[in-house]
Amino acid sequence: MKRLLWIAVLMCAQWAVGQDCAKTVPANVLDMVDHHTIPAIEADRLHGSMGNSPVVISKVERIKGNRILLLIDVSGSQEPDRVFLQSLVELLLEKTPPGSPIAYGFFSDHPLPASGFTTDPKELSAAAGGLRSMKLYGSTALFDALHEGLKLFQTPLPGDSILVLSDGGENHSNITEGNLSKELKASGVRVFAILQANGSMVPEDVAGPLALNGFAAQTGGAIYTLPFSRAVWSDKKSRAELVDTVRTFWLDGVGSGYLLTVEVPVDLKKNARWKLQLDRASDKRLKNATVLYPRQLAPCAITSAAAR
Repeated sequence: MKRLLWIAVLMCAQWAVGQDCAKTVPANVLDMVDHHTIPAIEADRLHGSMGNSPVVISKVERIKGNRILLLIDVSGSQEPDRVFLQSLVELLLEKTPPGSPIAYGFFSDHPLPASGFTTDPKELSAAAGGLRSMKLYGSTALFDALHEGLKLFQTPLPGDSILVLSDGGENHSNITEGNLSKELKASGVRVFAILQANGSMVPEDVAGPLALNGFAAQTGGAIYTLPFSRAVWSDKKSRAELVDTVRTFWLDGVGSGYLLTVEVPVDLKKNARWKLQLDRASDKRLKNATVLYPRQLAPCAITSAAAR
């Protein structure tokens, strides 16, 4: 009897090791015309693959209450746009994603300590109040701000996000772009940014936005680039359109999306690139839709341990 029991246990262990494991991955399906989230996406419309092998998406749920860190650039290059930057922060904090705890931090030539996560509107209003009296000066340590900001999440959860408000300049960080990219991909935190176009061709003003675009693409985030802010903000019609677009990007992009249950191949030992495609057939809502998702799929720790 004992011998039969051990055989059964061994057979079950072998069966378990041979199965795929489930992992939760954040993704967003956005209409690229109006930036709204496409509602009610079915799991069978999302097709994953790794090389020539399919990766099954077994479940899709809406993200609810993801943590968001707002990183605000207060370096010297922002001084000409102070009024606009103030208005932008107030606009975002006027209506936040439902149930999402928000934290905020400022950075110039170094990151300032970030606040804790909160859903209290009174605490969040301190961000706009602090900016109103803050001197905008110094260089821009954009990469260091993201590096320090990641620490606030401690144990990241699927859907956690960072939103950067900046002109994208980078000229004072200690961490390199490559090392920061590795940290971001390992954390699973999505990177979003609202960038202010300034028309500058200075290398630091070009390299920073390019790096942010890369971080966003790798982590499943997105970048929204504003037109010349001062000119647009002074025109009532353009301002109204801008307010609507920014608010949609904030609520439907940064503060929304889906959690996918992904069946990770059991033999996956380290992060690997994968593809996630959307089946648009016979659904008019999906005509202009695109999928934002982290480009690398991580192995399941438990499964990897069992396989060893």
